[in-house]
Amino acid sequence: MGKTRKKIWKGLTLSLVGILALAWGGKKVAEMAAEPDGDKNCDFVYYKDLEGKTVTTIAVQYEGESINDASCLNQTAIYGVVEVKNEADVQNALAFARENGLKVSLAGQQHSMGGQTFTRGGLVLNMKGLSAMEMTESGTLKVQTGATWADVQEFLDPQGLSVKAMQSINIFTVGGTLSVNAHGTAHNPGQVGATVRALQVMMPSGEVLTASPTENEDLFRHVLGGYGLFGIILSAELEVVPNVMLDHEIQFIDYKDFPSYYEENIEGNEENELFFARLSVSPFSYLTETIVHNLKHTDYDGILPALQSEEHTSVKRFVLNLSKTGDFGRWIRWVLEKYLDPYQLPCTRNNAMSQPEEICLSSRNQSMYDPVLI
Repeated sequence: MGKTRKKIWKGLTLSLVGILALAWGGKKVAEMAAEPDGDKNCDFVYYKDLEGKTVTTIAVQYEGESINDASCLNQTAIYGVVEVKNEADVQNALAFARENGLKVSLAGQQHSMGGQTFTRGGLVLNMKGLSAMEMTESGTLKVQTGATWADVQEFLDPQGLSVKAMQSINIFTVGGTLSVNAHGTAHNPGQVGATVRALQVMMPSGEVLTASPTENEDLFRHVLGGYGLFGIILSAELEVVPNVMLDHEIQFIDYKDFPSYYEENIEGNEENELFFARLSVSPFSYLTETIVHNLKHTDYDGILPALQSEEHTSVKRFVLNLSKTGDFGRWIRWVLEKYLDPYQLPCTRNNAMSQPEEICLSSRNQSMYDPVLI
C-alpha cells in the first residue's frame, strides 16, 4: 500500500475519532478505547478455603459458589476448581471426583459459551497450566492442550513454520478448539480436527490412551468435538506447514453473488491459502454487502518478517465498542472496515517484485495472528 495513502487514511480516521470524541464526550471515548485493566470480572465468583480437603497431592484451589463462562450469562454453582499443572494433577483430580461422587468439567479460556461447559456441583479442571510444546522427529507439533494458539504461533514462527489450521482468533486454547472441532480461516483443511495426527486422552479411570485415525479410532472421532464428554485431551500432535508470504486481496460483493464467487474463485483453487468473509453490520446494507478476504500464494522469495503486535488497537477497540451502541455506531464500523481497514493491514513490500502498489503481502502467520479486541 502507498505510504501517502496510508497517512491520508490514518489522518482521516483520527479526525473522525476526534469528532466523535467531541460529540460523545472525552471520558466515555477514553473508556471505550482503553485496554482491559484485568481479567473479565462477572462479579459472580467467590473464593474461600476448602478447609483441608485435598485431591491427593493437589489442593482444590478455591471453592466457588459459582463460576461463569466468558459471556457472563451462565452462572453455575460448582464444588471447586483444580489448577492443573501436570498430568498427575488430572489423574488425582479424577480420583478425588470418583471418591466423592463429583462430575468433572474442563475449562480453558471459557469461551465455549451457552452453559454447557460447567456442571452444577461439579469439579472444574482449569487446563491452562498444561501448555508445553515441542516439534517431533516426524515434523509435527506436539502441544499440550492448555496452550493458546498465540503461544503456538509464537513458538512456530521463528522456525519458519505455521499451523495448518487453527481457530480464527488466537486467544483460545488448543484443547478448547479441539473439543468443539472448530474451523478457522484455513478453508481447505476445514475443521481443525482434519489436521490432528494423534491425541493423548485421559479416560475417567485415569488411564491415558493414544487416539488417532488408525488407533482407538472410535475414541478419536468422539473426542474431537466431544466437549470433554468422552475423555480429557492432554496433548495433540498437529500438522504444520511452511510459513509463506501471501497476497491479501479484499473485495466487496453482494451476498447473492457469494456462492458463484466462491465456486469460481475459491473452491478447488490451490493458490488460495486462507479465506474468510464478513457480512455488513451497517443498517443501510445489513447482511447484504459482503467483504471477502482471499489470501493467495505469491512468488515472494525474501526474508519473512517476524510476527508483529496489533497496531491501532485503541482506535479499533473504540470503533468496536461504538458499534454496540446502535445503528450509527454500526454504520461507522462498516464504513471504516470498508474504506480504512485495507490500508491498515500489516503489509510488507518486496521491491524486487514487479507488483502494483495495491498488493498487500502478509505472512501466513501474521494473517492468522488475530487477537480479540475487548
